[in-house]
Amino acid sequence: MKKENLLKVLPLAAMVILTACGGGPGDDQVLDTTITFMHRNAQAASELIDTFIADFNKIPGNEKIKVINNKYSGDYNQLRDQVISDMGTGEYPDLVECYPDHVVRYMDFGKAVNLEPYINDETNGWSEADLADMVPAFMEEGQMYPVEGIYSLPLSKSTEAMFYNETVLFASGLGEALHAIDAEVPTVINAAYLNNLTWEHFFGHLAPAIMTYNDSLPAGEKIIDSTQEKYGVMGYDSDSNFFITLCEQYGYGYTGVNTTTGKGILNFNNENVRNLLKNLNVYSNNKYLATQGTLNGYTNTLFTQNAFLFSIGSTAGYKYQQQNFADQVGVATIPHAEDGTLKIINQGPSAAVLSHVDSNGLVDTDRQLAAWKFYKFFAEKSQNILWATATGYLPVRSSVYTDEAYFEYCSEEGTAAASVDKLAARTATYCTTITDQLYASPTFKGSSTARDQVGALMTNVLLKATAECTDAWILEQFNAAVSTISLAM
Repeated sequence: MKKENLLKVLPLAAMVILTACGGGPGDDQVLDTTITFMHRNAQAASELIDTFIADFNKIPGNEKIKVINNKYSGDYNQLRDQVISDMGTGEYPDLVECYPDHVVRYMDFGKAVNLEPYINDETNGWSEADLADMVPAFMEEGQMYPVEGIYSLPLSKSTEAMFYNETVLFASGLGEALHAIDAEVPTVINAAYLNNLTWEHFFGHLAPAIMTYNDSLPAGEKIIDSTQEKYGVMGYDSDSNFFITLCEQYGYGYTGVNTTTGKGILNFNNENVRNLLKNLNVYSNNKYLATQGTLNGYTNTLFTQNAFLFSIGSTAGYKYQQQNFADQVGVATIPHAEDGTLKIINQGPSAAVLSHVDSNGLVDTDRQLAAWKFYKFFAEKSQNILWATATGYLPVRSSVYTDEAYFEYCSEEGTAAASVDKLAARTATYCTTITDQLYASPTFKGSSTARDQVGALMTNVLLKATAECTDAWILEQFNAAVSTISLAM
């Protein structure tokens, strides 16, 4: 799990972090301590955590580790802010659900624990087989910080999928009608075709053919309900994910980290990315594309009202693409760059261990070890299968994807047409095929602001009238975004 040193000169807080787990994680001892696991999972998932805690305490040596299940009711950013606020009183959690940007903030306070010594420990660490079983992309995310080490581990991971209206798109005769408009569109629309779309083909052929065909249909027979205020061919649920994924797929650059200083580098303000967004502006104005930012709401809402035929969103939120919808929904990979590579964002919360001091003012290594041991149990194959099938999150172990129990979860057999259960099976099946395409962006001070700013940038460009979306105006928007991000770095 070693990697190149990312920071040669560490700030004081980082030095505290790196030394916080001293004291021998390998001690074979019976721990008598209390730890808190803070998260914001739904009630059903929280009840499963209670079951995990009970099973964890049945393991010899863990009987005296009291794990408090602290279910937080706010959103992820509010959870982060609550943890930071509680650091002033010392009543913050030992194990916390988090995103990488949150961990960088915890690093600023010298509280994030480097888990590498625990992972590699001979007594309480992972075996080589266990370590090899963890999905590589998820583990890599935990190392993409401004300092060397592993500061977060996968918990409830997800990615994006392209959900589509199978009832409409697979209908007899639609392919022939679209092919008559554009010969590049095949005469049969099927899963194989949709799973291999490029952005160039989608925006250059499929989407225009669909809109032309829809406009030719009489009222009451349209395949896209254009009577609604907002409608189109494709909706994308995250403006920031869309921007960053395009940068990754085309290889045009998003952000990086200076390996000497640990500071972030902004790479996205270049002509290639600006031209991409200028093209997207045209597609947006032609109703080929909309985003959560331009719709001012989740795209799945309009998707299930027949206002869109495609909806790109989180695999963890698959049920919202089918609930109260009579049409059958299919699942495909998101389109890829014609001259680039297929990259799909690695998202969903991870877990971090936070350090505490004991009554003597020394680092409480018992609490850190107990938090690691509980996470390790949580991520074991048996628990991971239960967690993935109960929540819809991606398994964090490669072996789960090929396990008979997960195969059963992926099976559509016995599921009703146009049901959430059928879409759950389809989404899980899709997830077994894309772990090698997952990517994550490096995290640094200001990286959260970068996400927010490029998301807002995407929204602003897509909403602009095409005649007003000049090169000079786009450059002005990019420069403003870079200036705002730089102030946060």
